[in-house]
Amino acid sequence: MRQRRPRPGSSGARNIGRSGWLRLRVALGAAVVLLAIVVSAGPASAHATLIATVPAGDELLDDVPATVQLQFDEPVDVVDGGVRVFGPDGGRVDQGRVEVEGSTLVVPIDAAGEGTYTVAWRALSEDNHNLESSFVFHVGTRTGAAEIAAIDDRLGDAVGTVGRLLALGGMLALFGAAVVRLLDGADAAVVARLRSLAVAAGAVGAIGTVLVLAGSAAATSGRPVLEAVRFIPDLATDTRTGQLVAARGLVLAVAAIAALAPRAWRGGAWAFLAAAAAAMGLLASSGHAWTADQRGLALASDLGHQVAAGTWVGGAVALLVALRVTSAPSRLAHRFSTAALVGAVVVAATGTASALINTGSWEALTSTDYGRLLIGKAIGFAILVTFGWMNRRHLVPLVERTAAPLLRSLRWEVVAAVGVLALTAVLIDQPPGRTAVDRPFNDYETSGELMVQLTVQPARTGTNDMHLYFYDAASGAQLPVDAVEVRAGTESIPPRRLDVVPVTASHASALGASLTAPGTWTVDATVVRAGTPTTVTFEVPVR
Repeated sequence: MRQRRPRPGSSGARNIGRSGWLRLRVALGAAVVLLAIVVSAGPASAHATLIATVPAGDELLDDVPATVQLQFDEPVDVVDGGVRVFGPDGGRVDQGRVEVEGSTLVVPIDAAGEGTYTVAWRALSEDNHNLESSFVFHVGTRTGAAEIAAIDDRLGDAVGTVGRLLALGGMLALFGAAVVRLLDGADAAVVARLRSLAVAAGAVGAIGTVLVLAGSAAATSGRPVLEAVRFIPDLATDTRTGQLVAARGLVLAVAAIAALAPRAWRGGAWAFLAAAAAAMGLLASSGHAWTADQRGLALASDLGHQVAAGTWVGGAVALLVALRVTSAPSRLAHRFSTAALVGAVVVAATGTASALINTGSWEALTSTDYGRLLIGKAIGFAILVTFGWMNRRHLVPLVERTAAPLLRSLRWEVVAAVGVLALTAVLIDQPPGRTAVDRPFNDYETSGELMVQLTVQPARTGTNDMHLYFYDAASGAQLPVDAVEVRAGTESIPPRRLDVVPVTASHASALGASLTAPGTWTVDATVVRAGTPTTVTFEVPVR
């Protein structure tokens, strides 16, 4: 007996409509969340930087201050004990807590002795990078900085790197499982296999985020990772970075739990796709894109890159699982091949955009760890493209007869993809090339017959090495001098004398000079020759 087609308004039509509206709502909801992240992004500074301290670095005081203050150019996250103050005898004089007032950290101290006090600090910037440095101030007299035991962070670094790899891999595999589920949703065996993959991917991603928090806790507190575990709740609830990482882990964990229910997976592929996309948005808003000068463009590029990688790389993992059991291997392989091609093109475009945003120059690409890792990732991308081209051109057409060659190729493609993800996990933890590139200062100033050359390396906040060379202004020959005094300061930091060491009669150095804030530093060099002092002034830009 022939079945009648449901009329408009019948229950069959209503069911189809409800399903379509549900999918549309889920997709639109995810789009709204991701769009909100991009639209709400305003201008950003390139990277959190310490711009001033109270007391100033190397400042000589009459009395011990009640607090030590560190002012940054944007808010940073810190845990108690992240700022340590050591007295002249090497003992801790801070009270173990840090008060956060906007972008300023305030640390109460309790001390009364004269001598040199050493401040060692660690903080977490908004792009999830650990910042650390130290400076000294003096009370009454200079006695030399305290010896601070070095902390071996290798285990904490390894935990964080493994966590980032697992979190990335799980997130992409979850997205890919949902993509392939939509490409071949009618085959019950495929649906079951992909559900198992979604459960595993969400669980692995959630575990990875816990490891990321553990690594961040170790880096921020300056403690071994096993001791720093107790700071995870503080990071996850009290800091922006920790909240974003914890939210990402929660999304992935909920997706894994939901996928345990066969009915939820069968009818909610769009919801799992949206969950993975939301996790990608959280990752983008806690990484390099958030601190880029062009934040909106950087976030959009980062999100597009992750979605495309999830379609291509995550989809390859899912295809490897599904191709073994599908009743229509040729149809699935051809559908995925088209989706992967689009994904590869988008990965190339968005990856190039992100590289330009985060490096900004050929020098940053070739002379920084970030740039070199980016080159390694590009080589890995080329290897993946080679696999993809070979699969699409030669192996997908063979699936009609046998899927074995394509399955072998996919296994190697997934191995290569894991290598690229490992590079990405390390890359995420590096400061962007745009902020890490070394641009040493080098200039000349002349006064009468004296010409002075000053070099400052690397001309960035923190420790710098200064070299002064003295020449005869007329002939350019090296000119011996009797004594040199160098002072450095800014509009907000009083000039202070730097320790100068003579190297030769015409060359002096101030090694380890602390330039604690970005901006223009005024460096005055007073040169004594034949009993006559001559002062030349340099304006040194410090990043």
